[in-house]
Amino acid sequence: MASTARNRTRVILHVDLDAFYCQVEMKRVGIPAHVPCAVQQWEGLIAVNYPARAAGITRHMRRAEAKAKCPELQCVHVETIGGDAGAGSDSAVTWEDRKTQKACLERYRVASAEIIAVFHEVAPDAIVEKASIDEAYLDVTSIVDAHLRASDGEGSLPASSAQLPALESPGCGNHVIGGALDLGSEFERRLAVGSQLACQLRAAVKDKLGYTCSAGIACNKLMAKIASAMHKPNQQTVIPPRALPDLMKDMPLKKIRNFGGKLGAELQTLGCSTAGEVLALAPATLHQHFGDRAPWILYTVQGNSDEPVQVKERPKSMLAAKSFEPSSDMAALERWVTILAEELAERMAADNKLFNRRPKSLHLHYRGGGGGGWGSGDRSKSCPMPRFLKAGPTAPVICETVMRLFQKCPDALPCTRLAVAASDFEDGPLSEGQGSITKFFGAGSGTNTAKGEVSLSSQPAPLIVSKSTSGLMSRQAAVASMFKAAKASTTSSATTAATAVNAASPSAAFSQEDTRDDSAVSDVANAVSNQDEELLLGRHHAGATNVTAAPSPAASRLKEDTSCQPSTDTAGLSECGERSDVAAQASSSIKDGQNFLHIPNCSDEQCSGDAHAAPGNSLSDVDLAEQKQIMHDLWLQRNALSSRTAAKRPAPATKTNSKRSKLSAAGKGKQTQLSALLKKVPPP
Repeated sequence: MASTARNRTRVILHVDLDAFYCQVEMKRVGIPAHVPCAVQQWEGLIAVNYPARAAGITRHMRRAEAKAKCPELQCVHVETIGGDAGAGSDSAVTWEDRKTQKACLERYRVASAEIIAVFHEVAPDAIVEKASIDEAYLDVTSIVDAHLRASDGEGSLPASSAQLPALESPGCGNHVIGGALDLGSEFERRLAVGSQLACQLRAAVKDKLGYTCSAGIACNKLMAKIASAMHKPNQQTVIPPRALPDLMKDMPLKKIRNFGGKLGAELQTLGCSTAGEVLALAPATLHQHFGDRAPWILYTVQGNSDEPVQVKERPKSMLAAKSFEPSSDMAALERWVTILAEELAERMAADNKLFNRRPKSLHLHYRGGGGGGWGSGDRSKSCPMPRFLKAGPTAPVICETVMRLFQKCPDALPCTRLAVAASDFEDGPLSEGQGSITKFFGAGSGTNTAKGEVSLSSQPAPLIVSKSTSGLMSRQAAVASMFKAAKASTTSSATTAATAVNAASPSAAFSQEDTRDDSAVSDVANAVSNQDEELLLGRHHAGATNVTAAPSPAASRLKEDTSCQPSTDTAGLSECGERSDVAAQASSSIKDGQNFLHIPNCSDEQCSGDAHAAPGNSLSDVDLAEQKQIMHDLWLQRNALSSRTAAKRPAPATKTNSKRSKLSAAGKGKQTQLSALLKKVPPP
């Protein structure tokens, strides 16, 4: 590999917060910047500010030891949850509290999100990659390009670089490796603008949030990260391409990204501890030990990298964990799971509000069992995330699900560590209250995925209204429409049944043929709850003519039944000949794809002509008597379907029957069933 001019035209910034945890706690508690401060977790120090470092305090030092070395040291405990944890109890947290509480880093996550927001505000055209909770990469190449074109008279200055600070200003704290930048060089001129942008970003974070940060400016991510650590705190460093050979010659391998761990140990066996020593190795030796990785190793130790800055602000997963003494007490373990579930639920809700997404997978990680004690290693079990509303699953739901997983782990006891994690995020619904099941059925109905119930309160499909009128759909047509909607469902699930009834309309649901087996029809009427009936009654009022319903996925799945079998409830059929004809005509109109049920000589005095609109509008001015009548019709529907599904199917027609005879028999059976329903409806 060889470094190209194109690679060196990029301008990459690496911004690193100075002693980030300490700054967050000092701002919260009100500790002055010059006071030595450390953040402790139980008895150990996890963050130390620069005045404390000057006094000889280091990370991982015990609190008592640090206080003995620096009596003025201010120690602030990380936030804890569970047990008696509460705000303002920093100094009261003791080692014993570790048995009932766990550390929580939410304060720092919130502060990190605020800093990223400032980056976007100051440099909206930059590509921002969040590297960790306290550092980020920014690719400002496009801003630099626009700024230089404007400086050369080719356009106007971009807003993000219109008022760049001078690099000589005291607030910048600018350092250049290898001497001052040569503005006659294309590469170094670009880095100069990048340095001004870095100074502007750091000043904005300080002014808006009160945090100081350091920055590195280079032509790739590798050198930008190395640069940001060279002069701290609250300063910035530029590494031009000409400085790379001298700089990398003595660069320790442990400071080069990806050269720690196993790769660094392998290079140590070859006698290499710096980048210059790796370059001094014979290429054949390097290839012998590292094979295809050898060219990349040589390319990198020269200070080159082609890795792009990628937008990465959303965490790929969320995890809440707790380690403790070995325990087989299920009640104690469930208490820890409850605390972990509460933390995870809060983080998921915040993430959903920020990014409008939901995790699909829930994971349990545990350590223990098998006689291994503390060293037995982590194991895990996974399951789909419990279904939930827009706000996210509650902590009790997560806890219950995790405990069911835990009970399936025979090797978990005695347990020494528990962790609950969420992953596999997907974007949330487009509109409020719309869940994953609604995506399948279309925009026709709202879904309560927490209870597995489908709401009928939303409109089934967008309507295009061309002419308004008044009138009430006849009770006979209402029964026929709901019967057809129920007939179209082939599942015994109450959820699916309710969705089918909600989505059905004469123009969309009944205009296709259905070749499904009649024996598969469930007693869907029994799945309609009283609440669903009340909602359905509030949706049948006719409010428009010439209404065209936009087809939804649910409506396209419903088809007109052509294989109805006679109901066993045939009493009084001879008395309903006239009504049977009316039902047949109404059914015929629906079959032809009409938007209304046309029933001649309708006896309903409120009916306007012979047009009957499909269900879909609110019941605003229907009196109590009409509501009771339609409830009676629903009762008839339920009983008719129950009787029908209990009946035996007639013997299939012989092969000698013609197709015409089969269709005729099916149509006659359908008319007979409708007649059996309609005959029971008393006249108005």
